[in-house]
Amino acid sequence: MHGKKDVVGTGTTTIFQEATRSSEQFIEVAFTPSEATGKVLASEPPKQGNERCTLLYPASAKAGHDIEEGLSKHGFHITRLNTYTTEPIQHVDQTILQQALSASVVAVTSPSAVG
Repeated sequence: MHGKKDVVGTGTTTIFQEATRSSEQFIEVAFTPSEATGKVLASEPPKQGNERCTLLYPASAKAGHDIEEGLSKHGFHITRLNTYTTEPIQHVDQTILQQALSASVVAVTSPSAVG
């Protein structure tokens, strides 16, 4: 995960800074918008000069399109990757549930995943 990262809020910035201190990887947070929303992030991107910047945007399938629409207007080439959705689970396979319950690490990508 080398290189520059733009993040939505100061909480994410802090996580990247802590990860850099505790690992040998270098993660530079290049930009944090003045307000932690996608709409503001899309309206305040740093200048990229004349080169077209590519951006990978992992998102919820239910997320709006403010980020990619706004950043596209600023010359970014966006690849949106819907990596999750926030729908209630109707059924969990018992084998998978047992594996999950015995996991030593749980990764939560959204507050809605636990609440």
